[in-house]
Amino acid sequence: MSRGVDKQMIFGVVNGDRYVFLKLLERTVIRYGWQLHAYCLMGNHFHLVFDTPQANIGDGMRYLKSAYALWFNAEKGRRGHLFECVYYSDVLEQEAHLFA
Repeated sequence: MSRGVDKQMIFGVVNGDRYVFLKLLERTVIRYGWQLHAYCLMGNHFHLVFDTPQANIGDGMRYLKSAYALWFNAEKGRRGHLFECVYYSDVLEQEAHLFA
């Protein structure tokens, strides 16, 4: 999970932004060998559910978020951080946790 800085919008501001993010997510999944199970793009944050067989979540999230932030900032003519923290992750050990 990752959220926009100061809870600002990261989707729904620029036309095609969700499409660009999903294309970058697809590229990330292929590049880092992730097994993507689900995603949810909210206005100011996103959730991803995936397995990382190569234990490379940090590298993949850095790639995904950097690429999207560079594109988003160029489209909006803005500068600075787009996301507030590196990312939040948790291991889903029970199916109930996934649905929550």
